[in-house]
This record gives sequence, C-alpha cells and structure tokens, in this order.
Amino acid sequence: MPVELFDSIINDIPNGVYINITGGEPLLHPKIDEILALLSERKKSYTLFSNGILAEKLVNTVRSTSVNSLIVSCDGPKETYNRVRGVDNYNNIVRIVDELKGEVNVSIDFTMNPLNTKEDLIKVKRFCDSRGIYLGVGVYDRPDYFDTTMKKEELYEADGLASHPVDRYIRLHNVWLGNNLRLPCYSIRFSCAILPQGDVLMCLGKRIVLGNLNKHPFSKIWEYSKRSGILQKYKDCNGCWLLCQRSYDVGLAIVMKSLIPRAILNRIVGWYDWNDV
Repeated sequence: MPVELFDSIINDIPNGVYINITGGEPLLHPKIDEILALLSERKKSYTLFSNGILAEKLVNTVRSTSVNSLIVSCDGPKETYNRVRGVDNYNNIVRIVDELKGEVNVSIDFTMNPLNTKEDLIKVKRFCDSRGIYLGVGVYDRPDYFDTTMKKEELYEADGLASHPVDRYIRLHNVWLGNNLRLPCYSIRFSCAILPQGDVLMCLGKRIVLGNLNKHPFSKIWEYSKRSGILQKYKDCNGCWLLCQRSYDVGLAIVMKSLIPRAILNRIVGWYDWNDV
C-alpha cells in the first residue's frame, strides 16, 4: 500500500477506532517505518502483528517508531513451532520478547490448530508467565482470505491457559463445528479489513468487497455498507470462527442468555446447553 493512501485512510478514520497492522508480515513493506510513524504522529491507537522472522528489523522498527503494542505469533515450543510454521524461527521469538518486553507492550498470540496440543499451549503459557507478558489464544480456521487447506478439527480445552477467558470461546467453537450453533455475526457492523490495494473487505472470513479506497474515502464506503443492506444480508453467515470476528458474537450470546428465554434463544442461535456458557 502506498504511504499516501495509508495517510488518507487514517485521516478519514474517526478517533477511537482501533487499528491492527497485519499481513502477511508488515515488516516486508519497504516503508513500514513511515507508516508506523504516521500512526504515532496522529495519535492513533494500534497494534503491530508480526511473525518475528525479521527479528533484527522488528526490534529496530519498534524502537525507532514508538510502537506501543506488539503481538508476535507463536504456536508452540521449538519443535512444534517449526512443524506448524514450516521454518526454524522459535529462537527469534524468544529474542524479540526478551529484548522488547521492558520497552513495549509485547504479547504472544497462540493459534490452536490440528498440529499442536494442549501440552504445547501449557509450555507457551509458562514461557509467557516467566516473562510477565500477555498470552492470547485464537483458533485455526479456513476463511477465503487465508487460502488454507488443513481440515478444521474439534479443539482441546484451554481453561485457564490464556491471559483472557477462552474456555467459553473454545467450547462454543466445538459446538459450532458440529453445526449445532448459529451465532449472528454482528462484528461486521463494527470492524472491517483493508487490503494493500485499497479494497475494503466486510470481514476476513469472506472476500466481500465494500469498496476501494482509491475511488472513494473510507467514510463514504463505510456509510454505504450501512445503507446498502449488505451487512444485514450477511448477518446470519455463521461461516467462520475467527477470533477477530467471533469473540464479539460470543460475548453478545452470553449477554443474550441473561436477557432472553432459552426457547427463544435456541431458535436464534441453535440448540446448546447454555448453562455451560
């Protein structure tokens, strides 16, 4: 993405909107320092996501551009990490955390998937606990955007193994995977994804393009998405279990549980023993 286009986007995004800089690997952008500097200058709240392969560049970039939130992917200890990621990069993850933990809000993102185990998650948790950093846990999925092919499977329990409560999220994932849960997707009303060429995606789960920022400003595209009815059309999609989309919907279902009679709730989101949620 050209820096000029990025500049126009953040100028058009209201204050209070949180921005995630992700990829792919954002450090591959030849002008990533300029992009992050713009965010800091405009006092925008953001998080930089990285796979940590370009460790030296990442450490220098974080220090030179005043990144205040960094998330690094790590799906297991060294042997598991290499199997999942296909590259021997675990030592770089350790280096990044150890060098930056006192300078920036750095955390680890662990993706539960068929190639790792609960034991792997326990070991990553111990690593994070020993360094006093946050551990986030997400779930492997197969949205169009990621172009993945590995089969989704029922996941192991993760109660108490993350810095945020994921037990409900994981249990509901397994129910959803069995086609016994239909959660309305309200997250699309509050978030979207922007691709390098300027396409604004409704979500990361589908390639639904709301507009292109080379043709229209973000505010116009966002308003159009509300008026056109496209968000309402996909409200009942229920097609993914991505953390960036579904964590909001799980929270909403928990609130609904306390407000709506069970018979009505079951008609809305499918059968489930809501006493477990």
